[in-house]
Amino acid sequence: KKEVDGEMVYVSLEGRDTFQDDPARSWKAAELRRKSFKDLHTLWYVLLRERNLLAAQREEARRIGVSNPESLAGIKKDVQCRKSMARIKYVINERRLLYEKYIAELEAKRQLLASKPKPTTTGVQPSQDKENVPRTRAERLKARRTKRSSTPITV
Repeated sequence: KKEVDGEMVYVSLEGRDTFQDDPARSWKAAELRRKSFKDLHTLWYVLLRERNLLAAQREEARRIGVSNPESLAGIKKDVQCRKSMARIKYVINERRLLYEKYIAELEAKRQLLASKPKPTTTGVQPSQDKENVPRTRAERLKARRTKRSSTPITV
């Protein structure tokens, strides 16, 4: 966000002409990496529906007996859909591999912590036990009052 000539101008990190190159182009993997899983899932089914529509049109044209160069546009769109779908699978596989790597590292850390011996609590006074330590101010005041009343007064 910048102020130019007294007006607020919002600047995005992504170039405005990203989609103006070719509106019917296939999705790039870098663009797909920025999408959430839900968005990728939705986009997958949009592309699947588009491929189904193109296949139905191609079959209808074959049934009627139409053979013209305009049908090549449908083939190009089908290739773009397949490319985008392959890239979605690639991005999801990248995420899956990273997740499995993270889980493996986490499991290794858990095993390492489980193999370490736990410190013994022999000789620990009840007042040093973490479970008995008052956490709030009210608990501390109550503990202080009970401690005063339980200690005998020596003269």
